[in-house]
Order: sequence, then C-alpha cells, then structure tokens
Amino acid sequence: MAYRVPVCVGRSPLAALALTVALCGGSPAYAEDLGTLNVMMSTPDLVLYLPAQLGPDEGKFETCGVKVRNIMGSSATVSPSILSGESDIAVQFGGRAVGDIMQGVPAKVVAAQTPRWVMPLTISNALYQSGVHTSDDLAKRVKDGTKIRFGITSFGAATHFSLLKVIAKFGWTDGKEYEFVALGGINEIVAALQAGKIDAFVYNRDVVQLAQDKGLAHILNDDVVGDSVGPTIKEAIMASDKLIKERPKALVAYLECYFKYVNELKADPDQARKLAISKMRKGEKELDASLKDDIKDWSADGSATPEQLKGLAAGAVFQNKKIKDAPVEKWWVYWKDLKK
Repeated sequence: MAYRVPVCVGRSPLAALALTVALCGGSPAYAEDLGTLNVMMSTPDLVLYLPAQLGPDEGKFETCGVKVRNIMGSSATVSPSILSGESDIAVQFGGRAVGDIMQGVPAKVVAAQTPRWVMPLTISNALYQSGVHTSDDLAKRVKDGTKIRFGITSFGAATHFSLLKVIAKFGWTDGKEYEFVALGGINEIVAALQAGKIDAFVYNRDVVQLAQDKGLAHILNDDVVGDSVGPTIKEAIMASDKLIKERPKALVAYLECYFKYVNELKADPDQARKLAISKMRKGEKELDASLKDDIKDWSADGSATPEQLKGLAAGAVFQNKKIKDAPVEKWWVYWKDLKK
C-alpha cells in the first residue's frame, strides 16, 4: 500500500486506479477532539466525490473536531477495508453497499451522496458510425444477430448493475445476445474499446464525456440507463457499525461539515471547477459538459425518499443473487437521527 503525503493530489480520470492512501487534514487545534476518521473513496478523482475527496485538504473539516484521513480505493476494496477496521466511512456505489451489508459487512448506509443515476451508455465508434445512435438502435442490432460485449470494471460494481438493468429492459440473453468483460478500470475499458475487444460500456458522466471529446467513443442519445434503473441512490455514504455505536458524535460532526461544504460548492460552482482542474486534473471541456449537472446531483443533506430507499433495496437484490431481500431497517440509518 502506497501513501501520498502530505496532501491529496488527484489524478486523471483515465488513470489506472491503485489502492493508494492519502493523509489529509493537517493537525489544527479543535475546540473538541473527536479523533481521526478514515474515509475511503471507492472511485478516486470522480467529480461526484469532489467534496469528500478534496474537503480535508481544503481545510473544510478543521472546525468539526475530526481529523480526516482519506483512503483511495475501489468498489471491491471498501468492504474488506471496513471489515478490517482500516476504514470508518466510505463513499461507495449504493447497490454494492447494501448488498455487502446484507451479506454481513458490519455497516450502515447513513446518507445519500448522489441520489440520481447518471451513467451514460457509451458505444464504440464503429457501432456509432454504422448507425447505432440510440438504445433502440442498439436493441435492433441485437435482434438482427449482433452480440454486444459490455466492458465493466468488476462484477457487483455500478458499471455492472447499470447494464444489468438495461439488459433486463430489453430481455437479452447472457452468452447469446451479450456478454460481460470485467476489465478493472476505465483505462482498460477504453483501451479494450479501441482494440475492438468490447462494444459498449457505462461510466460516470465526466469520464465518458472526456472519452467522447477525445474521439474514443460515442454516448448514446437517450438516457436508457437512468430510465432502466429508476428512483434509487446511486452513490451512498456508509459507516461502520463500530463507528455508529461507539463514536456517533464524530460521524455526525464529519457529515455536518461535509454537507456544509457541498452546499458551499453548490452556491459557488466556479470554486468546484477550479478545484477539479487543479486537484483532480480535469479538462475544461470535460467539465463544461458535466460539472453543473454533477453539482446539481449532489445531495444537500443526505436524505432519501421512501421511493429511493425502496429502489435501492430492490436494486441490490436484483444485482446480488446471494440475497433474497434487503429490508431498509437492516441497512439504513439516517445520520441526522444520530443527533437525537
């Protein structure tokens, strides 16, 4: 495990993601010392995660009484990190968080980070140039006998879940009309697309926009993924049961400062833009296409509607065949309720 000290410096969204740890936050004098919180980012340098990833280095938690140590990981490393006690909190794909909790990971979802599902379906240049511009065009191509090879980061990740919902919408058959190719990271996915080893993939809006701008792929002209998924919580903040039980005050303090920073950035998008360029090394054209929508999609307080909670639970069961149900009370504890 490599450590980046002393500041959290982002990397390109098309860089390979290694399990890397960044020490953040410094050591200011707090009115009350609530200790250190270890927070994992499941997708480093994702614009959706900007407040959580960059907040510590920007001093946004200094008045909360907590020191924040950010850990850069992946969807697959979140649960092992919580199980080992390495992480107290994680920003993670909601469906995976619920699925892992229902299989015994001692944690709860405590806040919605990004409720709305935005992962555009993106296809190869060859498919686009052959006339596939919408999901209906793609479905017609499959009906005519074309087998679609979908690139995903890993089974159980948001990239996998999104495509499962699209596949269910069209009723495609595994092995006959489509197949999944697990590739690890976005670098590998784009390379496979260019090499003709896959035909399509989904990923977060800022990254696929960059791929399209560079002439590497094309985004379909309709939101088939969002329509297929429906109301849910795309990205969630989860906390270990140990933290909730033994240090609820520290968790509440962290989230109070986190959402304060979210709302500060919502009110000043230019600040978010500058940070994304300087700290996450995002391109200006890429941000012009996605940043305003990303900021709009950040939850202002972590709350969730009954429909979103129901949708997330149903999605977790749909994706993970090892669990039969996911009662909300088993995995959801709203952080503001811990203040009572």
